[in-house]
Amino acid sequence: MVKLVQCVRRRPDVSLMEFRQVWEEYGERLRGLATALGAVRVSVSTTLEVEANRRLLTRRNSLEPFDGLAEVWWPRAYEALEAAEEEEFSARIDELWRFQASFLEIETSSFFFTIESVLFDRRG
Repeated sequence: MVKLVQCVRRRPDVSLMEFRQVWEEYGERLRGLATALGAVRVSVSTTLEVEANRRLLTRRNSLEPFDGLAEVWWPRAYEALEAAEEEEFSARIDELWRFQASFLEIETSSFFFTIESVLFDRRG
């Protein structure tokens, strides 16, 4: 399984509550585009504001957590990448990127493809 992973940070002028609302809308837009590109799964997550995260930062001396995470799964990435080059999808991707820029700090976010190897899954 190939995944597009998006680890994102919100712009400083976007409150956490605003981010969570717009992130849900973003997820729906992403789902629509990803489905059209043949994705088999889309998920979005938001970071919890919990003490456990603060302890991890201190213990691990790590960077601040990302505000959101999005993942899109494809059985074969080449099909999605080829389709993304088509004019119809290219325009939709550009539109999605413009929407991202309205609430994300793109330069401190990260977008990348991975290959997933499931080592354990009790979901059945």
